[in-house]
Amino acid sequence: MKIYRYSVTLETPIGVRHGVMTAQTDGSSVTGVLHIMQADNPFSGEIIGNICHIRGKLKTLVSSVSYTAEGILDSKCISLELITAKHQLIIRGGAENA
Repeated sequence: MKIYRYSVTLETPIGVRHGVMTAQTDGSSVTGVLHIMQADNPFSGEIIGNICHIRGKLKTLVSSVSYTAEGILDSKCISLELITAKHQLIIRGGAENA
């Protein structure tokens, strides 16, 4: 298992939010936690080829929003497009241990 820790930014309709994302992968499955907006948000998914597919929920001050995401997750960086029922959000970051 490989464990990655990223400093990330989440681009939302109300501005950029900063956080930390930790991911654990065996090369085909991935689990982890996105710590952002003062909440821990677990996620899980799979890696097919070079593309990461995850799903989870983002906790906000007033609700919880389900999402699916697709993009790149590797030892140096992360770049995902999160799709919710209402919005498309972008999360990007660099590995803290790179």
